[in-house]
Amino acid sequence: MTIVASMQAGQTTVEYVGDGKGKESLEGYWNKFEREELLGIEAISIDMSAAYRQSVLDNVPAALEEAGVRRFHIMQHINKSVNAVRKRRT
Repeated sequence: MTIVASMQAGQTTVEYVGDGKGKESLEGYWNKFEREELLGIEAISIDMSAAYRQSVLDNVPAALEEAGVRRFHIMQHINKSVNAVRKRRT
C-alpha cells in the first residue's frame, strides 16, 4: 500500500491510499491536483523507493530538491554498511 499523509501543526491526516508500492500507486493522488497546486507544494518526505522519487520528479519537480528521506531508511543503509565492514574484519 502507498499512503500519502499531510502533516500540519502536529496533526497527521491521511489524504490518499493507493494499491501497491510503485510509481503508478501515486498517480491517483497527483491527479487530484491542478498543475498550479502541484507547483505550490513546499516540502515532501518520501520513502527511498526509486519509483516514488520518479513519481515526485514527474509531478512536482521542484519539490524533489526539498524532499526529505525518512530517518529509518537512512539508518537502514548505514547499519548495512557498518555490518558489511564488520564482516570483512572478522
